[in-house]
Amino acid sequence: MLRYLRCPRCQRGWIFIDALIGMVIVAIALTALAVAYSQSTASSASSNNYLRAVYIAQAQLESLKRFDRQLPNSIVLPAPQQMTMGGYPQQFTVQVQQINVAALGGLGERLVPVRVTVTWQEPRGGAGQVQLTGYYYQLERP
Repeated sequence: MLRYLRCPRCQRGWIFIDALIGMVIVAIALTALAVAYSQSTASSASSNNYLRAVYIAQAQLESLKRFDRQLPNSIVLPAPQQMTMGGYPQQFTVQVQQINVAALGGLGERLVPVRVTVTWQEPRGGAGQVQLTGYYYQLERP
């Protein structure tokens, strides 16, 4: 049997099979690298969108701080709006709403919670959402 495998004539065609096996292994490795790169790019875009949404929500809450320590019912909430950030093509929808204090229980009459919700569409489908809540203190009526 060993003598048969050592025969030069019997080894014809093995180089072709070895080359095919090598090409299949390289193709599988390149496909795995392409998939990993694609997933990494999508994850990076999703993370970038999340950070931009958090920044937009924080900016909205900061803009509402001007109403802190004012008379009751004096917080003016902006209407829902669409916005982009810094020339970035992604559209973010921003909605600001006052939360019902009775539903939260025990916060006090003068503490006003406001929730900012930012939503967007991911490039590969699906939606992202960030919600931040800020609490504003209002003085008693004179």
